[in-house]
Amino acid sequence: MKRSDFMKAIFPADLLERSESPLVSYPASFVNDEGTTVNYYKQQYWSPRMRGLDNRDEGWLYCVSTVARGDKPRRRLADVRAAFVLPCDDVGTKAIKPPVTPSYILETSPGNHQWGYMIDPFDVSTPEGASYYDACLLGLAQAGYNDFGCRSASRVIKMPGAVHHSGFITCVAEWYPDHVWDLKELMDELEVTPSAGARSGFRSSPGRHVALEDVSDPIYDWLVREDLVHGISSDWVEVACPWADLHSEPDNNMAGYSPLDYGSEGRGFNCFHSHGDDHGLVQFLAWVERQDGPSLDNTFTRLKNIRKALSNV
Repeated sequence: MKRSDFMKAIFPADLLERSESPLVSYPASFVNDEGTTVNYYKQQYWSPRMRGLDNRDEGWLYCVSTVARGDKPRRRLADVRAAFVLPCDDVGTKAIKPPVTPSYILETSPGNHQWGYMIDPFDVSTPEGASYYDACLLGLAQAGYNDFGCRSASRVIKMPGAVHHSGFITCVAEWYPDHVWDLKELMDELEVTPSAGARSGFRSSPGRHVALEDVSDPIYDWLVREDLVHGISSDWVEVACPWADLHSEPDNNMAGYSPLDYGSEGRGFNCFHSHGDDHGLVQFLAWVERQDGPSLDNTFTRLKNIRKALSNV
């Protein structure tokens, strides 16, 4: 199946607002000042007139939601507008088959599948809408039908022709484009309750930590200015991982950064891909500094010395 035909089915032109657009991304790279090749995913607005989607051999991904059109393509939760598909990822390996036949099934690696449910445009432009959509994904994961890592209205997922790190090329195994649901009716048909423990949109849990809009963190401000924040949860902001080339799934290049006193006391960093102690918060902050971002070395050196002194008391 052509990727352009796939996208036309997921995002019918007559349902798109002029101010929004589907978004696709594909792998790219550049050589930094240290001579190291940095891999990342380049984002691009999609339209039926887009050139290259069918002709270029790349691991294309697409965002489950449309995004607001602006100066450049972005898929932060502040940018998403309407979700058009509800995915269940890693069916056959990390998840079991859902009880409802989807709109399509992609084989993403041998024996591993993504089930996609096309839905009527569901408003995710508000914290309440984005939170409900994410609650559906989390509820599906808790029921065993989805991978717990497949979350958020700003999520990107594979389309036909995406290249797995093993060399396997994603292909359509089953195709039912006339299967389209209202999101809430779909959850009823799946007999899954959206989880109350899902992400809470743009704010952290009430009364627990600082709301994101009230965070005072130069690292977070820099990440926003550099357009490195791609999603927001109640504990973390989703950022491009500096060590994505070490991930077991290279197409998943995201990590989590917890701004100062937002998700927990202090700051936090987690790539969620088990880089180990060699790629933690201190290394992330050092990477930020190497990119000409804010430096917190003195603060962290002082804290480390204090902790070391206390451990010797």
